[in-house]
Amino acid sequence: MADDDKSFDVLVIGSGPGGYVAAIRAAQLGLKSACIERAELGGVCLNWGCIPTKALLQGAKLYQQLSKAKSWGFKVKGLEVDWNKLIKRSRQVSKRLGRGVGGLFNKYGVTAIEGEATLERPGVVRVGDDTYTAEHVIVATGARPRPMPGLPFDGEAVMSAKEAMVVDPMPKRILIVGAGAIGVEFAYFFNTFGSQVTLVEMADRVLPVEDEEISEALGHALTKQGIALRTGVLAKEVAVVAGGVRATLAPTDGEGDGEVVEADRALVAIGVVGNVEGLGLEACGVEVDRGRIVVDEDLRTTCPGVYAIGDVAGPPWLAHKASAEA
Repeated sequence: MADDDKSFDVLVIGSGPGGYVAAIRAAQLGLKSACIERAELGGVCLNWGCIPTKALLQGAKLYQQLSKAKSWGFKVKGLEVDWNKLIKRSRQVSKRLGRGVGGLFNKYGVTAIEGEATLERPGVVRVGDDTYTAEHVIVATGARPRPMPGLPFDGEAVMSAKEAMVVDPMPKRILIVGAGAIGVEFAYFFNTFGSQVTLVEMADRVLPVEDEEISEALGHALTKQGIALRTGVLAKEVAVVAGGVRATLAPTDGEGDGEVVEADRALVAIGVVGNVEGLGLEACGVEVDRGRIVVDEDLRTTCPGVYAIGDVAGPPWLAHKASAEA
């Protein structure tokens, strides 16, 4: 690659809903734009978040409707679930949309660069053996699931949402820690297909950052569906044991007795932490605070010419927020 091919007006690190939108918009405005991605185009949302989970939830909704077809005057005999095909379909949806991002890059002239990006100094980014320069660098590296202290993800007994999307076989019993959007979605999904679900939340209601009336209505609906909902409790002393996991649930107010819950698998959905490691942020003087890049109201970091958008810049951790910031 010639030196001129390594110089850009805008260089974006990360191709999620913030990164790819920023790279494309820059190109649409006539700027020479490139996007660096170490994994799949589309980021977590497209590949392991928003899109595949909605595909799974649509399958669960359809199964639930077919299960109640008789009340609508339809006879459905021998309703069965092909678990592998259900999972496979969600992966196919993600791959198709991921290819779409590549197509948009080609359409608008965005250069796609594969590999790990490191800021060597302001305006200079290294990827493998190649060095790129840009007047403006946008960090859009997203975030990853936050593990419970002392309980790392192992992909088997202790899962993040990524492993939960492709788990096989379906767990007969599952403990879900965290009743935010991710925890609630998976609680509904696994319960619909027959798993015994225990959903734990330290706050006094599910979806604690949402409107109280919505939380209350959803809590009633989840309980009615058969999900064992435990709010106002902490999952303490969670341990991997033979055949699964065991957790002691303790009331957050310190009153009352604890409860021991055993399950085949645990899904930990207690939030995310920004992907700030290995980017060379320190070399450029980019301030990082508790797993997020500090930005001002214009999304500028403490390093001139370096910006941060999306999950890596802190809450709310939402795909459409990242796209809006782009």
